[in-house]
Amino acid sequence: MESAIIDEKLSLRLGEALRNMNADIDVLRIGDPGAPPLGTLDPDILDYLQSAQRALVTDNRTSMPGHRTEHAAAGKHHGGIIWVRPKTGFKVLVNALYHGRPGCMAS
Repeated sequence: MESAIIDEKLSLRLGEALRNMNADIDVLRIGDPGAPPLGTLDPDILDYLQSAQRALVTDNRTSMPGHRTEHAAAGKHHGGIIWVRPKTGFKVLVNALYHGRPGCMAS
């Protein structure tokens, strides 16, 4: 994971846990300083991903897939989306993100 932003609906502890594994890891969470504010709409998050070249870590399978399709249809790009599988345990998720193992993620 090069640089990422964590969806606001995921645990507040996720970024902290990743930084505890490596203080140099570049991860923000929606609502953090330098990141979009809490409540930012999906299309605006996708625009942020494009400008910041960050990947989004999310479990949002309700609205984000449709917005991602519209974003691409408009000729826009983004830094990637890491889809977290439902019911993934916290430690499993942290280790998978840190080590780049897709066992808890879907593309």
